[in-house]
Amino acid sequence: MTTDTQQSIIEHVRSLKEENAAEHGYSLEAIIASARERQEASGRCIIRQNRGEQDADGQSATAVAPDAESES
Repeated sequence: MTTDTQQSIIEHVRSLKEENAAEHGYSLEAIIASARERQEASGRCIIRQNRGEQDADGQSATAVAPDAESES
């Protein structure tokens, strides 16, 4: 069961997601390009390779790098 606080957080995250998508014309390529630019500017590794590729450990392209998780 979801509490009011949890529901509020979910609604907020969804609104941020919608705002980001609208800002990039609902283009997945534009959203990813923007995320990569923010990643480069931050110096953190979150997006590691192209979709469908896997790293040496067999992790998918959307996996968060272990060093990025510890900084959260």
